[in-house]
Amino acid sequence: IRSFWGFSRCPEYGVTMPETRQVLKVFLSSPGDLGPERDVIRDIVILLSNDPLVHQHFYLILVGWDTPNALVPLSATRTPQDSVNEYLGYPKDCDLTIVLIWSRLGTPLPKSLTRADGTQYESGTVWEMEDAKSAGKPVIIYRKKGVPQISLTDPEIQTKLAQFNSVQKFAES
Repeated sequence: IRSFWGFSRCPEYGVTMPETRQVLKVFLSSPGDLGPERDVIRDIVILLSNDPLVHQHFYLILVGWDTPNALVPLSATRTPQDSVNEYLGYPKDCDLTIVLIWSRLGTPLPKSLTRADGTQYESGTVWEMEDAKSAGKPVIIYRKKGVPQISLTDPEIQTKLAQFNSVQKFAES
């Protein structure tokens, strides 16, 4: 946990005094099928940040690939996960990781990115969760209830069913 120096004013004396708040970084991990749910987490972090009891002691930072003004350029020569890691940092460097899952487990990673035992990560979302756990950081997993709706004529129905089955398998482990 890091410190953040800000300044508070003492109106009685017209003095500006330094204040120290702990910086808490929250990493938000999920595939792209949970946009509204990511917005809810973002809103909760903002509400908590503005709560007087929290604001007085903590400075909350939400780290996510879709955070407005996050400045995560996606390189044409690298994977999206590499860009997120370089420009936003790693989940293991955050104080808490929140993982959201529903109909997809996420984007596959390159075959060159493997666990220490040589096995492939199921997705970037799984990699982010395991990265946080490897540093002993807390990870909270939320699974959206409800069955995703898929059109029977969707040309990607097999891919979507495979993704959903991956989520089922992941949730059971």
